[in-house]
Order: sequence, then structure tokens, then C-alpha cells
Amino acid sequence: MDKSSTAAIFKGLGHPVRLCIYMKLLHAGEYGLTVGELHEGISVSGSTLSQHVTRLTASGLIRQQREGKSIRCLARKETLHNAIASLES
Repeated sequence: MDKSSTAAIFKGLGHPVRLCIYMKLLHAGEYGLTVGELHEGISVSGSTLSQHVTRLTASGLIRQQREGKSIRCLARKETLHNAIASLES
């Protein structure tokens, strides 16, 4: 992984709300959370949450899948593991 990609991943986690979102998804495990479930306990508006989720998706830290009318978010742990491993190389 190049330095630019690694920096983008850590930049994605560089905001307290995005870090909270990512941690919630890690704790949720392999089934992740719907956007509605993710919003519970996070004190931001829906549009702000959406912007943060979009940023995490763009950095490769989470992926989304549509389930009917809902969108499920899942943490991509391998992205963070790869970024951490690139620090050691």
C-alpha cells in the first residue's frame, strides 16, 4: 500500500464521529448495522451521518449493501490492517 492510500485511510478515521461510526461497526461484527441502527446513539443529523459514512466508504474502511429499503454498513477490517502493516514496511 502506498503512502497516499495509507494517509487517506487514517484521515478517514481522523474525525471523532467517523471513529465512533467505525468502532460501532467493528463491534457489530460480520452483519454490520443499518444506517438507522448506526444513527442510534450518535448525536448528529442524518445528513451529517451520511457525509461521514460516505467518507468512510470512499476511504475503503466500510462497505455498504442495500437490503430492500435499508442500507447496511459493514466494517472492512482488512483495510485498516493493511494500513497498519504498511507503517511497518
